[in-house]
Amino acid sequence: MSIEKIKKLREMTGAGMLDVKKALEASDDDIDAAVEWLRVNGISKAAKKADRIAAEGSIFIEKEGNKIVMAEINAETDFVSTNEKFIEGSKKIVHAILKSSVKTDDVNGVLSLDLDGTTIEHYLINMTATIGEKISLRRFVSLENDENKGFYKHANGKIGSIITGVNINEEILRDVSMHIAAMSPEFLSKDDISAEIIEHETQLANEELAEQLEGKPENIKENIIKGKVNKVLSSNVLLEQPFVKDPNKKVKDLTGDGHFTSFFRFEVGEGIDKKEENFAEEVAKQMNV
Repeated sequence: MSIEKIKKLREMTGAGMLDVKKALEASDDDIDAAVEWLRVNGISKAAKKADRIAAEGSIFIEKEGNKIVMAEINAETDFVSTNEKFIEGSKKIVHAILKSSVKTDDVNGVLSLDLDGTTIEHYLINMTATIGEKISLRRFVSLENDENKGFYKHANGKIGSIITGVNINEEILRDVSMHIAAMSPEFLSKDDISAEIIEHETQLANEELAEQLEGKPENIKENIIKGKVNKVLSSNVLLEQPFVKDPNKKVKDLTGDGHFTSFFRFEVGEGIDKKEENFAEEVAKQMNV
């Protein structure tokens, strides 16, 4: 068992010294077989954590030329989001996506990409085994076109946003991406609101205003309901929102001769049901793993 092989295997897998030695001993000093041995054992360790809820983590963004990638990579606790191995590994994953031709949200396509001599799927398994928490790639967006792009990642790494447009300068794109992070719009323009959503909001308005509208003529009722629905929906439309840096303007007033084409906003853990657990119970549970 040579020092060179031990070093190479550690670099390839990120495994500890003792695990690397065990792998080489179990594999008759064969590097490829040792990698497989570590994968199998990594899977064995990570399997205990597979059903845990990973709702913490960070947003990662990387841009190169006319391509940009934003990804949410999750862990079980907020502590791990500042872990150097988590940050380094996550950045490698995002860079691999940036260099690939995988389309937005094709997570299975990403998991099969090569990274450090293995697949991203096994790379995440190794991260889970090494860090001691379930690590997972939840979602990502990958954009490559001739449109202008701006992005923003909040200082705590929990919120990230991307805005694309045509004939929009870099400063405005940056400001609007910050606005998106702060105001969390759901739609780019009113045209993006589906008939189903309008119908749903109309039903809610009818229920909420039932007493207020009682006895009023039908045409007055319709106008009041439309007004409320329009107000509610407009508050979630990016172009109609008052710009956070200058509330006297709407976002649509910033476009000049250009126009915005799309936006994306990720917030760590949004939509995931988090388990509330007593800290002492969680420590006891970890000790029994």
